[in-house]
Amino acid sequence: LKGWFTSFLSKVDEIKSHYHPELTGLAGGAYDVLRMSLATFLGKSDIVKEQAATVQWRLEQAIKADGQTQLPVTLQMDTLAVSAELASRVGVDLWGYKTQSGGRLIDAVQALVTDANNKGQAPNVFDRTIKLAQRYAAKTEA
Repeated sequence: LKGWFTSFLSKVDEIKSHYHPELTGLAGGAYDVLRMSLATFLGKSDIVKEQAATVQWRLEQAIKADGQTQLPVTLQMDTLAVSAELASRVGVDLWGYKTQSGGRLIDAVQALVTDANNKGQAPNVFDRTIKLAQRYAAKTEA
């Protein structure tokens, strides 16, 4: 089974250029999650760390100092949250990573929840994102 996933990861690496890692869009975020998930399963922490650096670049582009983001929040915020969770397993803190403007992913999730509450929307639309953020917060407060 691991042989098949190793082969699949190689194919994913071959198509990397099609997903333009420099883009902040959903395709790039989905690629991050796919590559990091496969590498996590295979125990290839070097690949997870390498991909986490790409996610840091996305965070730089996407999150303002006050935590606000221009991202279409549902799926793109979720891909960032899942990427942050996977990176944390190899010692990379994407939740607390501070962008040059001073923004952090954890602040962006808080802004997302606040915005949803202010608009009368159910924040459970972002359930997985919120749970991953809460897990990070619990770890850092302990």
